[in-house]
Amino acid sequence: MTRAVPQPNAGVIDDLAALHRLVRHLTADGDRRAARAGRHARRTLAEMTTIGQGR
Repeated sequence: MTRAVPQPNAGVIDDLAALHRLVRHLTADGDRRAARAGRHARRTLAEMTTIGQGR
């Protein structure tokens, strides 16, 4: 017996669009803060994980 994959409803799609807007906003905000702090590139994952670990 084969089941049909249900189509996402509009609420899910709207939620995903809102999430993408939020991520874009947070990324832009982080980039502005980094520029003010004198950084020119985004931090790498390795740089982020070393914070607070006595680097």
